[in-house]
Amino acid sequence: MKVLILNYEQVEDIIMSDTGLRNCLEALEDIYRDYGVGKTANRTRSHTYIPLLDQQSHEGDRFFYHLKTLDGGSMRGGVMALRIHSGLLHHVDVAGIPRREYYASVGTEHGEKKWLELVLLFNVQDGSLLAVMPGGLIQSIRVGLTSALGSKYMAKEAAQNVGLFGAGWQAKAQLLAHRLVRTIRHVKVYSVRSESRERFAAEMERLMDIDIQAVNDPKQVLDCVDLVLAATTSYEPVFKTEWLSAGMHFTYIASGEVDTAAVRRADRVAIHTHLGAKNYWTEAGDNPAKRFAERYVEDDISQYPELSDLILGRYKGRASPDEITCFVNNQGTGIQFAAVAGYVYEAAKKRGIGRLETWDHLLQSTHP
Repeated sequence: MKVLILNYEQVEDIIMSDTGLRNCLEALEDIYRDYGVGKTANRTRSHTYIPLLDQQSHEGDRFFYHLKTLDGGSMRGGVMALRIHSGLLHHVDVAGIPRREYYASVGTEHGEKKWLELVLLFNVQDGSLLAVMPGGLIQSIRVGLTSALGSKYMAKEAAQNVGLFGAGWQAKAQLLAHRLVRTIRHVKVYSVRSESRERFAAEMERLMDIDIQAVNDPKQVLDCVDLVLAATTSYEPVFKTEWLSAGMHFTYIASGEVDTAAVRRADRVAIHTHLGAKNYWTEAGDNPAKRFAERYVEDDISQYPELSDLILGRYKGRASPDEITCFVNNQGTGIQFAAVAGYVYEAAKKRGIGRLETWDHLLQSTHP
């Protein structure tokens, strides 16, 4: 069994170009078409938490071990992807706003601490393992591209001014992805840490060669913009419903990040998927997922159409320039990784990138 091993830099080289990002967008759009007609197998996120009784962060909150998995594949692509994240998290308050933070906890041979996130790609024809690659960049890009697909079908065609909440890697992915579906001229960005938003604005202005302004007041983000993108780890709404105005399209990626009243205010709403995440935890002690579930009760969004309905034309994302529209990027699913990692695998083979290893020693003769 020959397995292609890719490192982070090789995955980044394949994805992070206009051609690579556009090919990933097309791969995702294709797999959502298949999903909409029942030609995919798709599982949403599964979270498993174990509290670490003897470890606390420097903020004093307890660490939790967190295992996140999801998988999916399609008849067309011929691959099944399994995404695995294994690491430590804890919950903190930043400027009075509760957030979750993942810590670099896995040691290298040189004593560095890094994160562990993998995508395993399998051949559905014979069950063999095709490739192993880091999943972090694929994770952020598939979220950004999925939101961008929602905007492609719901935002005004002439949308060019963007308001952005967040200044991390998810926010970066949102901007890069939205540039593929709309001509972005100006961006205003806000995050609770002033140094983060200033650094992000400078970095992305150089990268995208457009005007990007860091603002000090979250209300400014929604002033004279067409697109509002929320890409934070906040458990509290990042903007107020009354700040929305006619013609806006807004999208968000985290539960609690946008008030349910804002979703109800929208004239048209679509969501990523009706699938829901599964959470598992020890019954003894505190638990972040349980604490979040008890604190936040969201509206039932199962009434809304899915992204595949937009792509297949079963639901119209916008009927007039004055409508307020909303895309809820509510859950990650396995087929996203099948689409993006599948593209990375094929591109790596064509370009001769990566290391091919024989893993016959992991196979067995015993019937499972």
